Amino acid sequence: MLGFARKCVISLLVAATWAGSAGAQGNSHLTRYEYDITFDLSGQLSAGSGEGYAGTWYYYPASDRYIMWFGNGIYDPTRNADYDFWSLIEIVNPNRRLSAELHRGWTTPEWSALNSSVPPLPSDMDTLAKEGQYLRDSQTSSLTDVIMASTASVEKHFFRSIRYCPSWFFVSVSGKNAHVFRQVYIGKSLDQPPPQPTVTGACCNPQGGQCY
Repeated sequence: MLGFARKCVISLLVAATWAGSAGAQGNSHLTRYEYDITFDLSGQLSAGSGEGYAGTWYYYPASDRYIMWFGNGIYDPTRNADYDFWSLIEIVNPNRRLSAELHRGWTTPEWSALNSSVPPLPSDMDTLAKEGQYLRDSQTSSLTDVIMASTASVEKHFFRSIRYCPSWFFVSVSGKNAHVFRQVYIGKSLDQPPPQPTVTGACCNPQGGQCY
């Protein structure tokens, strides 16, 4: 079905933003990073590169995936952050089926509270429970046993504005017979989070606003 003589691109655009934010503001205020990863027929990493932390894809056995990290500076709960994610998926051997799963996400305040100068490495997240503690994670693509022509590709784009500024963003990939690459744009948003209510009193929580 996808065996066109010319290049065929399947595109999906999703703008996941909170009220008052829009990807239409552009990404000139964001920092661009490229990433590139290839899996062989058995699902083993055959090539990987990128402009993320240490230029390295780290393998996480608990979730059976590779992650590349992109630094975003110091955690800031008073600022929003933007994540503009782009990906292309191509088949390596068109005579065999392709599988690929992509996620994008960022670190939680719990990770930043540890005051680490590096992202959560495999030794820091050796269980799914720890991944859930330190990561906010969203699936962007899931392809299973897909037949694809060598001239075809699957394109995905997601934009997300986050209500705090995390210290790290990431892309995670697993797959078979797949080449996944493109770029992300990350940084502080041009938008500001809504002001928090001012609550005073000896029995009030100034962050949540609960009084007892």
